[in-house]
Amino acid sequence: AQQQGGEAPPPAVTVVTLKSADVTLTSSLPGRVAASAEAELRPQVSGLITERLFNEGSVVAEGDPLYRIDPRSYEAGVAQADAALAQAQAQAESARREADRVAALRDRRVASEQTQDSAIAARDAAEAAVKAAEAQLQSARIDLDRTTITSPIDGVIGLAQASQGALVTASQAAPLVVIRRIDPVHVDVT
Repeated sequence: AQQQGGEAPPPAVTVVTLKSADVTLTSSLPGRVAASAEAELRPQVSGLITERLFNEGSVVAEGDPLYRIDPRSYEAGVAQADAALAQAQAQAESARREADRVAALRDRRVASEQTQDSAIAARDAAEAAVKAAEAQLQSARIDLDRTTITSPIDGVIGLAQASQGALVTASQAAPLVVIRRIDPVHVDVT
């Protein structure tokens, strides 16, 4: 048309009237539902499992006993630590009395200053031995308490990986059982 000297025809126009409307936007995202807490139970002491105290898949509460490990060797350890504490207390009492006697003799100028210093050092060492024996007794009691494995959280207990008669070791790699708290849950979305 331009070659013939005419002008181009006007372009075609479409007219649309806009109206407001609600539009739902959706998006599909990959995700997963995860427990809000998860605890893998491992023994803190070594020994033979004498009892399994739960049913797999059941709900457990925090503090519920789940496994018992043979406590006899740990009971003997407590008794031995208790005896060591009694012995240390007796030696400390003897050292205190000796230090008091030497102090009385020193006041009357019958004992030397070196004898008094030695008696005081022996008394202090005996008192320190009592504190060490008390710590050993506390440690032995903790180990005895750890022969009963309890639930650290509320949740659903999974499949048992160890049964009665199994030998377990302290801090072993494989968990005895896994507990998951599923009320509430977390939804992890990428």
